[in-house]
Amino acid sequence: KQWYQRRVRGYFFAASVALSTFGALLSMILAFSRLPHVGTMEHMLPSVLGLVSRESKTPVTSLMFLGFTSMCCVWPGNITDLIIYVGFLSWIFWGMCFAAVIVLRIKRPEMERPFQVPLVIPVIAILTSLYLILGSIYAAPLKSGIWVLASLIAVPVYYGYVDKERSCDRWSSALTQRLLAYFDAGTAA
Repeated sequence: KQWYQRRVRGYFFAASVALSTFGALLSMILAFSRLPHVGTMEHMLPSVLGLVSRESKTPVTSLMFLGFTSMCCVWPGNITDLIIYVGFLSWIFWGMCFAAVIVLRIKRPEMERPFQVPLVIPVIAILTSLYLILGSIYAAPLKSGIWVLASLIAVPVYYGYVDKERSCDRWSSALTQRLLAYFDAGTAA
């Protein structure tokens, strides 16, 4: 009887973890698919990524773009590489967000804020971020460096597309019109 109870408990907890992971993944897909969509509305990404399905009201091309980029991230290695990438880079960007709180508090003290956190909280968060970033670099320096270099690809894309008055509009508008008809979608803006 004791063996049976352990086995049932094991299956119960395994199913609970699987359902929790599935729920978290689903909510992340729903939330993150809106980021390229908003980028098109702000004219920071090609308008082709902002197509919204008339029937389901979901950003179709944005979801396809995220699926494609996720596949490209997993393809060369395995899921462990993707976990290292997401953890490592997300803590870099979270650390920069925490640092922005301190910088804005010093450079723009007159700025109106809905609420103010004590400065010790962003300092602790920055130290935690540094610990996790440096730990990733120490544990996997080559993989961490590769992912940082891959992320730096965004810099020339930003300056080539956003700062040059939407230089991608020629090819992007033709592709957008074709995909509008194919997906029966509407534009973001």
